[in-house]
Amino acid sequence: MKSFLPPKTERPWSSLETILLVAVTILAAVVRVWFWKYQTIISVDGSVFVQIAKSLTGGPETEALYPYGYPLLISLAHLFQQDWMVAAKVVDFLAGVALVPLLWILGRMYIQSIWLRLLAPLAAAVLPLTVVFSLLTLSEMPYLVFLTAMFIAISSRRPVLAGVLGGIAYATRPEGLITILVLGLLLLLQKQLWRRYLLAAAAVVVVCFVFQGIDRNAWQLAVASPAAEQTWWETKTSELLSSGASATPGIETTVPEVDGSSVSFVGNLKNLLIQGGWLAPVLGLVGLFSGAGILIAGVAQLVLLPFFGQGDHPRLILPFLPFLWVAAAIFLDRLKSPLRWGLLALTLGGFAFTIQTEQTSYRLDENALFVPLVEVGEWLRPQVTPQTVIYDLKPYAAYYAGAQYRTLPEGSYEDALDQVVKEGGDFVVLHQPVAAVFRKDLLPLVTDKPVTWHEPRLAPVHINNKYLDSRALVFRVLRPGGPSPLTSESTIKREIGIIEHSPNHFFHGELAMRSGNYIPAAGEFAYVNESDPDNSVAWNYRAQCLVNARQALEQASSYARRAIQLDPENEAYYQTLIEILTLQQNDRAADLWRQRLEDVKTRKASSSSDTDSSAGD
Repeated sequence: MKSFLPPKTERPWSSLETILLVAVTILAAVVRVWFWKYQTIISVDGSVFVQIAKSLTGGPETEALYPYGYPLLISLAHLFQQDWMVAAKVVDFLAGVALVPLLWILGRMYIQSIWLRLLAPLAAAVLPLTVVFSLLTLSEMPYLVFLTAMFIAISSRRPVLAGVLGGIAYATRPEGLITILVLGLLLLLQKQLWRRYLLAAAAVVVVCFVFQGIDRNAWQLAVASPAAEQTWWETKTSELLSSGASATPGIETTVPEVDGSSVSFVGNLKNLLIQGGWLAPVLGLVGLFSGAGILIAGVAQLVLLPFFGQGDHPRLILPFLPFLWVAAAIFLDRLKSPLRWGLLALTLGGFAFTIQTEQTSYRLDENALFVPLVEVGEWLRPQVTPQTVIYDLKPYAAYYAGAQYRTLPEGSYEDALDQVVKEGGDFVVLHQPVAAVFRKDLLPLVTDKPVTWHEPRLAPVHINNKYLDSRALVFRVLRPGGPSPLTSESTIKREIGIIEHSPNHFFHGELAMRSGNYIPAAGEFAYVNESDPDNSVAWNYRAQCLVNARQALEQASSYARRAIQLDPENEAYYQTLIEILTLQQNDRAADLWRQRLEDVKTRKASSSSDTDSSAGD
């Protein structure tokens, strides 16, 4: 176990080492500045992190249960940069650049060759995955910085500092708890180290856990995203990367349904090879058992990913790559020439091959898939206030509108919309490809014209139909005290005309009836009766629609009679016909049908009484 840590030797800095370190750090900064412009909008998770950062600095509270570490960093950056998205990107940019010298410092504790110390920092500086995630508004890069600093501290025999840094890593990404515990196990035989290390880490973890629990009234040691949340995102991004396409507006975004839990360990290993430079990750895995054992803690989660239903998006292997690069350099450092330099040349060739084959990912803005929601949010901005509540499946529209975001409630179609009304929602936003994966029951609101128009709890106010199969709609919630009608509602019907009319006519008719659109509802039930002449409910509803509209009462009378003919025991049908006859002032016929209704009731009561008597006997 003691061999897991490097010997206590001082390695003085040479001029060459300083020059190389400065050069590769500058290279990392230049590459990131060059590709900065391609990440045009905030990431999905980034918008949530920013909302949390705003709440931590006195803004509206958010329902998100993400950890506070990254939002706190964004809040600090916001002191110097007022644009929240830019502040978040600055945090990741600085973390991505800082990772380079940190990997050098970690490597020099184990590696004698100056040139081999350059391996991991160079990979972190230029390979696509580390570059892109230094520009996305996500927590991976700050997390990696804290983890790397933790390994530097423990390798320097500074257990308290290592524990504190590990605790901060946990506060940034809760899965860091696994790394903390595995590292503690690796240090078991070094009692003076592991006790102080674990006590320091536990102190920070407990403080974070208690603070977040009190602040949110939600006690969770770790937050795990359900696999379904990654399905569309990961599948579509993988398609774009493999095809060399760019995630620009106008692309088709509908993808087949994928079971997010069917993730193979092989998929993650494949990403390790492709994104990690091919040979380097292999040498790194060997190096873990030949002098770099302490770094096993940094890679332990890789084995556990499939068991948590995680996807195989390349971002999931990012937290392990830097430690495999360091372990690869440690392994090469223990080889003799010329094998060492031959393998180093092949390793650098693998880096070049990754850069060549994955070059499109430098420019891939995978969040551009959500541009329709960004534009919807920008359209909403003049219509809302910071207190406005927007329900959606993704936080983009609310973020760009400057409003409060709430996730659409779970449950059935009816239950979800009832809950939105009950909880005081102001607007509902739905994006077609997102609904197709996560809430198919709500999909008709954006793909079926009668549902869009006649849903009684929602009024369509805006449609973004610029992108193929990526339609986004905004609905105003119809509730007492809800938002006032918008001027766009007077013209929206014409724009909605492009949405198809699906054959689900009975459901359409019910929605139209509930929203008071009786003539369109009658038309929908007419479609039902054309295909199903024996549907008594549809005949009765047609009659009721005409009664409520006070139109075509003669036709309504014939529809009600047809319903009674098909189901002579249904009391509601008699009541519909009696109401029609009363409106027609045909009192004699109405009285006759009232008597027939009483006969039905008497017959039912008698039948029920006979059944009860038989049961008693």
